[in-house]
Amino acid sequence: MNTLNIDINKTENLLAKIKNFYSNKIDLAKKEIDRLLKNSREESKKITKMRKKYGINQQPGFNIFEVISDQYQKENLHSNILKTILDPQTKEIGNIVFLNKFVDLLNKKADLNILHFSENDDIQIEREKRNIDLLIHYNKNNEKRAIIIENKINDAEDQPDQLPRHAKYVIDERMKIEAVVYLTKTRDKKPPNKTAYSEEYRGFYQEEVLKGNKEIHISVIDQNKIDLSHFFLDACIKETQEKTTEVFLEQYNNLLKHLGGREMTKELDRELLLKLCEKDNIEGFQNIGNIWEKRNAIVEAMLFPELEKRLNDYKLKGVILIKKIDEKHEIRFGRDDGGYHFSIMKLSGDLSGIEKERYQSIFKCPFFNNTRFKEIDYNQREFWRYVDAEHIASHHENLFEWVFTGLKKIEELYKNEKTSS
Repeated sequence: MNTLNIDINKTENLLAKIKNFYSNKIDLAKKEIDRLLKNSREESKKITKMRKKYGINQQPGFNIFEVISDQYQKENLHSNILKTILDPQTKEIGNIVFLNKFVDLLNKKADLNILHFSENDDIQIEREKRNIDLLIHYNKNNEKRAIIIENKINDAEDQPDQLPRHAKYVIDERMKIEAVVYLTKTRDKKPPNKTAYSEEYRGFYQEEVLKGNKEIHISVIDQNKIDLSHFFLDACIKETQEKTTEVFLEQYNNLLKHLGGREMTKELDRELLLKLCEKDNIEGFQNIGNIWEKRNAIVEAMLFPELEKRLNDYKLKGVILIKKIDEKHEIRFGRDDGGYHFSIMKLSGDLSGIEKERYQSIFKCPFFNNTRFKEIDYNQREFWRYVDAEHIASHHENLFEWVFTGLKKIEELYKNEKTSS
């Protein structure tokens, strides 16, 4: 007998230790999941904010540049438009202020001190001069100077020694290089590393450009807003007094923000994915993924027993909560293949015309009359409205209160309709 008691005590102690071990493991898992979800929520909010700001999930609306060209991501279009904006000689639109706003952008980005242009600088802006997308050259203080713009908004591949060859041409023409601008949609695409250049050009480019911090990477949009859209074009729009010019600049700016914003969200998506794939995170997110795949079943298993506890006057039959509200009718909330549904049912006999009108009126109240619910449906004895299982599983933080409110609303409106009739 004593031996039996000892064995029972040992067994109970062992079970207690096992229970405590797994309880601690579960607590640790919960904390880890909470940490991962918090981190992913913060990253997800950034992405959602970016999508809304730049209209990523929709087309940018009417845009004159999309209308006139189905190749609005192509290099030539953007280079031509930029020449139109930057060139003070452009009819109606040309303004030296715009060119100086561009200089402000370069100085801000690279901490340089490129002097502003004046009307006496003999400014020339050329397209495709020796394959340079945009070459701005001018005379300043009796010295020939140049700004080279290599346009990669269309994500074109870098040609061998492309930037050094452009710089070499400018130097051979006895011009001083003020800046070599590498223009992209986002900061993700960067200028080639100097090690990518051939020996013929590497030392030259280092001495003439990189040493003086004259290579400047400008993106269409950047999170710090020191970019072509926010810093340059927004400033140009504020300066212009001409409506035609304002519309032209705004339309192009909107297009750039849409194109750049779309690429920028891809960057954030990649950053989030990399975080998910870190060694410390991946197992936890796999667990979350498994839970997410089973979310509808988990919600169903949790929802109905809890609702039955909270709603004392309802009875649970399978996956349907039922309350009899008078001798002939009952209110229901249930689960079936179509999702979840709220319903009101006549217990015997078919619904009369007046009853159908009354039931239809109930399900048109503001609680039910929104996009999450499907259209009202009915048969000879029952009216109902469906809501998708996905909506229940994914979008309701106060799920129990939401179901409770729906059921109480049906009961309240039923009684009101019955009294008024």
